[in-house]
Amino acid sequence: MFKVPVSEIVSKLSPGSGIKYLVLDGIITQRLIDSAKQAGIECVVGHRAANLKSTDGLILKTFTELGIA
Repeated sequence: MFKVPVSEIVSKLSPGSGIKYLVLDGIITQRLIDSAKQAGIECVVGHRAANLKSTDGLILKTFTELGIA
């Protein structure tokens, strides 16, 4: 587990990083989803989700859905 500023998340995601879960206190964007899919992440949890075109293959949850907002 490590802490990264939201503005740097996409640049830190890379294939083979071994990261399976991404939890952020921010908005889940399509750019973030696309990068997460390429990096092999299985689940993304965030404060809220923007209008997303595709989340194929990813589990996506918001804080509200998990009862923590």
